[in-house]
Amino acid sequence: LYHHYGNMRGLLDEAQLARFDAETGDNIKDFYDAVLKVRNKEEFKTLVQSTIHEAFSRSRAHNRSSAMNAFGSIFETPDYNGRVVDLEKANIDLLARALTHAKAQGLTRSDLDVEGFSAWVMGLTFSRVIPDIMNDDAIVESWLEMTTQSINHLLGLDG
Repeated sequence: LYHHYGNMRGLLDEAQLARFDAETGDNIKDFYDAVLKVRNKEEFKTLVQSTIHEAFSRSRAHNRSSAMNAFGSIFETPDYNGRVVDLEKANIDLLARALTHAKAQGLTRSDLDVEGFSAWVMGLTFSRVIPDIMNDDAIVESWLEMTTQSINHLLGLDG
């Protein structure tokens, strides 16, 4: 173990990095694959709505908590800050590619900044932790409604 990770802290940091991206990368890949199969704006809107519902559901609260814990544990650790950035950049790039495809198909607003939007969406996972902590149904529902409306508006799906 020490040959590969240097010490126990290296092993723990590597495990935390894996925890941080445990689902995010797979979820974005699934969204990317699904976007490539979408045939019209209505199907795209349905895909976006189901993705929002799934990604920010109450059942994912533990996953969000684990990701936040892992992020806090390794973000300022030497050699891992850059790896977290690289991991998030790869996730943002894949999401942006999915949205670039959708934009080229006329499924989104023509002026959509796909990279900026993708980075913002990735940040919503961190934002969603606050309603999880509050554990208040009204706050959870309000957050989800505002998030859904915002995403729909920015993608041009609200008309």
